[in-house]
This record gives sequence, C-alpha cells and structure tokens, in this order.
Amino acid sequence: MSDFAELLGVNTEQNLRFFIESLQEVPLPNGASDDELFYVASVLAHYAIVSRFDPAYLSMGSLSEILDTFILGGLLRPEPLITSDSEILEIAGSHTLLLVGFFRDQMRRRHNVGWFDELGQSFYDKASDGSSGKKRAVLQRVAGHFPSWALTCNAMRRRFRDNYYVLRNNEG
Repeated sequence: MSDFAELLGVNTEQNLRFFIESLQEVPLPNGASDDELFYVASVLAHYAIVSRFDPAYLSMGSLSEILDTFILGGLLRPEPLITSDSEILEIAGSHTLLLVGFFRDQMRRRHNVGWFDELGQSFYDKASDGSSGKKRAVLQRVAGHFPSWALTCNAMRRRFRDNYYVLRNNEG
C-alpha cells in the first residue's frame, strides 16, 4: 500500500466496493448487467485513487484533452491512434465516461456532452472489436448503454453532493 493510501485509510478493494454500492443506490441503465456495474465502478474507483499527474498513467482533465489526444492528435499521426489499439480506445472511453458522467455538470458548461456521449460510446465499441471473450462482451454492453451509464454516474455524483455529511463505514 502506498504512503498516500495509508494516510487515507482506504485500499483498492474498499474503494471499489464504495463505488459499486454507490452506483446501486441510483437508478441503473435498463438491461444493465452486473458485469457492466462492476466495470463502471472499477473505472470510477481507478480514477479516484490515481493522481491526474502520475506519469505512469495517461490522464485527461477535460473533454478538450480527450478530443485533442484521441481524435485531433490521431489525425496528425501516420497511423491514427484512434483505430490502432483496443487498450488505448478503452482508456479513451473510460476517461470520457468519467468526465461526461461524474463531472457532467461541470463539462456541460463548455462542451456538448451529448456529442461526447456518442464519442465515448464509439470508443468502447471500437475497443470491443479488439478484445475477446468476456471483456469483449462487457465493453460492447457498456458501449450500448454508454449515455445511460454517464447519466447514472452523474446521478451518483449528485447524490454525493446532496449527502456529503453522510459517512459510511466501509471496513471489512
């Protein structure tokens, strides 16, 4: 466990459980599977414990950065980034989900979040093409429900905002 995690008193398992339980407290997308729920919770849990400035991770702080990195930046490369690597596409989709979901209210002030919902959906759809087995199926379902998952993440964040004095004991 890192020094920072020790100070927080939170480990990755507790963090993941927190997001699973929190997502279950808001309406989930119609037809969403448990695998999707766990996947979306893992995306949120990952970004909750990874520093935006950690050089080991590709990290985006705004939808403009996603556009610049994965769409416009790809146009300037000999081989576009957007079509070349399913892992990169999944990262693009997860960043988009975080920003148009959890930070939707802030992002809509500067961006057409509906367009980015479609972009995130496309990232996950293309990422599923390069995956196989269970991961492929989960990525396809997340792509199919992407706009609904973004709204679910936003509803969860609003619930956090409205209930910020409510503390839960997630030890276990």
